[in-house]
Amino acid sequence: MTPIRNILAAAWLLLLAPATLCAQTTRPAISLVTFGPGEELYERFAHNALRIQDDAIRPPYNDISFNYGVFAFGDNVLTDFLPGFIQGTQHYWLAFGPTPDMLDYYRTTNRTTTIQDLNLTREQSIRLAAFLWDSAKPENREYIYAPYNDNCSTRVRDAIDRALAHQLKAQTQDIVPHHTYRFHTRRIAASNPVVFICLEYILGQDVDKPMTRWQEMYLPELMQAHLRTVTITQDANTTIPLIRSEQVLYQATRSNVPDAPPRVLPWFAAAGLLMTATLLMLAQRQQHGLARIALNTFILLWTLLATFAGCIGSYLMFLTNHWATYRNENLLQMSPIALILLVLLPWALRHRTSQPRHPLASRISQYIAMAMAAGSALGLGLKLLPWFAQDNWNIIAWVLPVNIAVAIILCRRPATDMTKGK
Repeated sequence: MTPIRNILAAAWLLLLAPATLCAQTTRPAISLVTFGPGEELYERFAHNALRIQDDAIRPPYNDISFNYGVFAFGDNVLTDFLPGFIQGTQHYWLAFGPTPDMLDYYRTTNRTTTIQDLNLTREQSIRLAAFLWDSAKPENREYIYAPYNDNCSTRVRDAIDRALAHQLKAQTQDIVPHHTYRFHTRRIAASNPVVFICLEYILGQDVDKPMTRWQEMYLPELMQAHLRTVTITQDANTTIPLIRSEQVLYQATRSNVPDAPPRVLPWFAAAGLLMTATLLMLAQRQQHGLARIALNTFILLWTLLATFAGCIGSYLMFLTNHWATYRNENLLQMSPIALILLVLLPWALRHRTSQPRHPLASRISQYIAMAMAAGSALGLGLKLLPWFAQDNWNIIAWVLPVNIAVAIILCRRPATDMTKGK
């Protein structure tokens, strides 16, 4: 955080000090504000905030919203934001400001806006308001963002649960059938095929565990839905709904995120079979110059993709703070050992007599290609064991046949160029 930003935040809190003191003798009204998905990828997961209204406080401080989803791309996204986000060390922070300004912004960006008034007692409202003001202090407001379990929505969820003496968590511990982090990631990312495929590859076993409603509230729209079912106990004989009233302030014109992910396994399988058929067809005609160039280019590009995926997957699995990328069975499909094959292929694929194929490079390339194919087959075979329950059938259907085809093609090539001397 910059010193100027800290000074401005401190000034805001100083100005609002009389307001917070006044709030101790009144009953602030607190609402959950939920904003639907936007156009950008990071907006597709929706957003929320907590709103505090108190008519006893002078405007504009009588209507303030707290937003845990603030971050900065910096001057250069590639150097200032992405490294921390990939590593799992990116800082987000809690910001606050006049609610009308926030509502106007999300209306102009065509985001559905819904307000749910919380049915809190005076003590609960004061406790939650005091917690938010304390959390907004410059020394408290930053946190390390985690997409699934520490984000703008889980922070709001936890703040409400804290004010309710953990009644919210106690009532939302039931499992939601067939819902997992991967389930929700797939349905939200389905609109972007490239991102969808990348997430399919990098997410490991832990995102396939069944979820509770408490965990599902990492998504603002699901939090909004689950809060409708929650009741709270105010005293020994009184139980009331947590949501006192609900109002849609603005309805977006864009289409909603689908309730379930698309069925894409046939498409991944078709891509794998089509690529395999293409490789084998080119291999049959590799005596012709253009077919041989196309085949070698195909193998090089596939190996480059496998190398990149294997190295990124290994980095995310072993060297970052993202628990969602741990225990990733897809490393058996696209392994970092592809890097060895990538280095050797330029020598192993030579054809002209002026640049004969290198026998050792060809032999090692064959071994590595067989190891990659064996790793893919092992990944399929391990599905018979209960400890390997990752839902990575899409990646297997796509990668396994291609890896086998590459191994067959490289192993059928002689270690030396048979055209030499012709």
